[in-house]
Amino acid sequence: MKVPVSYNEYKTLPDGCKNYAFSAFKELNLDIVKEILESLLYTKRSDIPGKEWVNEWKKKGILTKEELNLIYWDNMRAALIARKYSQLIKDVDIAPWWQYIAVMDLGTTPAHAAMHGMIRHYTDLIWDIWFPLNGIGCRCTIRSLSPEDLEDKGINPHKIPTGLPDMKEVIANNAYNPDFERLIKPKFAEFNMEGKLNISPDKGYANNPGTDLMRWLEIKDKYSKEEWLKLLKNA
Repeated sequence: MKVPVSYNEYKTLPDGCKNYAFSAFKELNLDIVKEILESLLYTKRSDIPGKEWVNEWKKKGILTKEELNLIYWDNMRAALIARKYSQLIKDVDIAPWWQYIAVMDLGTTPAHAAMHGMIRHYTDLIWDIWFPLNGIGCRCTIRSLSPEDLEDKGINPHKIPTGLPDMKEVIANNAYNPDFERLIKPKFAEFNMEGKLNISPDKGYANNPGTDLMRWLEIKDKYSKEEWLKLLKNA
């Protein structure tokens, strides 16, 4: 279980530690934060629909429906993406390249849209930062690709770049994107002198929930809540 913390405590944590902690999107009594976390875990274990969880908590009058939906879906998506990361790692022998996939609709932010279609080897350090979830309400995901998949796409694996994509790559990835002008072009001002995108995930989301979860499972029982807070703040 994550370490329940106050919202102010959560905001002070380094991005790389936020996946170890749990808080609401506003300052609440810590006992309520713990109750929210425990109820989320129970809901997940018991396959209770998210709508039912939101409605039950809405009756308490502590958080709005919008805040409850954000808490529920961000935590459920983070759990799903962490499991996906685990599966991706298991499959790297047959599918060692990963592709960033954004939903590409009116709710997609320009920064996430600019990453859409990017392919990198699973060992690329870009995945330590740009692995979903990359913001509140982020719906991006990762697709694994085998050598055969790359061949079908006409991609030479030896020519796949590293790190953030450059302008040429972003344009190529969006050759058939009807929303290119609206979603991608606003980020062109953020290319640096070398032509690389100079963007980051949303504030507080520059981490990888998959690797964070794997580390957490290894070490979570070693310290008390108080010891964890001290360690996280000093990370």
